[in-house]
Amino acid sequence: MTLRILIGESHKVVVASAEAAGHPSFPRLGLTDAGLLGLVSRDTPLVTVDLDLYLAAAAADPSSAVNYCHHQERYTQSN
Repeated sequence: MTLRILIGESHKVVVASAEAAGHPSFPRLGLTDAGLLGLVSRDTPLVTVDLDLYLAAAAADPSSAVNYCHHQERYTQSN
């Protein structure tokens, strides 16, 4: 339910493919991940289960990325 609310309150951002392809991570992570990495910041953090994407975002700024698996593991262990 929380995710549904968050999605409803968010706004769509379009990243041009040419811009995403120019990101340094493009050859290793691909177009979609490179586009996401071009948007990540402390104000716009990345939440992902993709370890390679998380590590790339965290390398640039550790406070700009959240590995959802860590939160998921805590939730399942507490229930």
